[in-house]
Order: sequence, then structure tokens, then C-alpha cells
Amino acid sequence: MKNIKIGLLIFGLILLNSCKDAQKNNIDKETQSELEVSEKSNLQTDKDLVIGSWKDTSESALHFTLFADGTAQSDNMATLLYKNWRLDGNTIIFTIESIGNKTSSTDEEVYEIQKLDENELILKKENRSYKYIKSNKKDDDNEKFVMIDTEEVNEMVTKEKQNLSAQDVMKLYYPLQAEGVEGNEKIEIAEKISDNGNAVVTLIHDNLLDDSVKGEKHIMELKRAKDRWTVVSIKKNWKCRKDRGHTDWGIKMCK
Repeated sequence: MKNIKIGLLIFGLILLNSCKDAQKNNIDKETQSELEVSEKSNLQTDKDLVIGSWKDTSESALHFTLFADGTAQSDNMATLLYKNWRLDGNTIIFTIESIGNKTSSTDEEVYEIQKLDENELILKKENRSYKYIKSNKKDDDNEKFVMIDTEEVNEMVTKEKQNLSAQDVMKLYYPLQAEGVEGNEKIEIAEKISDNGNAVVTLIHDNLLDDSVKGEKHIMELKRAKDRWTVVSIKKNWKCRKDRGHTDWGIKMCK
């Protein structure tokens, strides 16, 4: 009789522990489901935060812009072009085209996202970290541009004996500004000097004598050093005539 009571007691303890284990498993499954939902939510939020223009804080100054459709662009490099981007967990993957002397190659680069908020992005690759600051909103934030090589215009600047203004450098690059225009063509140029003495010159050439392209926009960033301007970057885009393509600023070919 005594053995039966002990057996029943042991059976009861086993049954109680089984119930506890089942309850714990259910709680673990519910918690895991909540975590998965939370991770998906955070991933979507991160994607929204990543979209925009980012300024590289290092001396390399490899600035770039990420668009909501997964495309990307380099903001000041003509030989290293950001083409596309995507997120995979806590990593970001860039498709980058490197332009050499009559050659080009396309590769994917993977970075770990160490920090991401509305103002700052820190990426890590191997043992090196890269810090980016989100740029202030500008009129051209959502525009796409084609980067132009700066080597030729910087060579022209070097050969000039006189002290050129930032707008003079733009005229070397875009001589129509100096030569004048015809008919209904119109060229507008604006210059902005930053607190550190660098300059951004924007030139808009509208009503071109072209059946397809209506206007071009050129944006030149310049750095002042030793009483001489150095062109850091040049980017351009255009708009098409009505029924010839996009009538806002972009980089798709006009018909």
C-alpha cells in the first residue's frame, strides 16, 4: 500500500512538471513570435532611416544618397559609383561600380550597421568603422544625378595664371556660360559659400536648342586651398521636353 502511495506521488510530480514544461514552451513560442514581429518592425524602421543623403566624415569624403526604390548614387565621386543598396538584418549591401582607365567593374560590398538614427550612420567592415552624417534637406534631395570626372577641369584651373572665382571655374567647365546663349535659351547661375570657405555653384541651362532635352542642371562643389579652387565634385541631370520623357529633373534618357 505504501509503495502504491509513493508511486502515485511520483506520478503526480511528473504530471505537474510536464504541465509546467508545456506552459513554458507555449510562453517561449509566444515570446519568440513577438520578437520576430519586433525584428521585422525594426528592420522596416531602419530602412526608412537609411533613405537619404549621407556625408562621409573622413578625409575620403565618399558621400552618397540612398533612394527608397533601392537605387543609390555617389554624390561627389565619378570613379566610385554607388548603384544599388539593400538591407539584410543588421547589414547593408552596396552594389558599387569602379571606373578605371577605359575599364569598369561592379562588386558588392557588405557593411555591418553599428549605429543608425535620424542623424548618424556608422558602418563597419572588417576592423574599420565609417561614420556618416545625414545631410540637411535640400531641394535636390530626391533628385538623381550623373557624376562628372573632375580631372580635366582641375587641370584647366591649374593652368590659369589669374585668381579665379568659383563662378569662373564653372565657366571653364561650362563655356556656354561665358559665350552666351541664343534665342529663348537661359542660363542661371547661383553660388553659395559655406562657413569653412568652400563653395557650391549651381548652373541651370534652360530652353536648350535641342529637340529632346529642355534643360540641364550642373552642380559643382569646390574647396579653397592656397588661394586656389579645387573642384571636389561635379554632378548633372536634365529634364526633357513635353512628350519626350520626364519633365522634372532626372537622369533617364529623353526620347
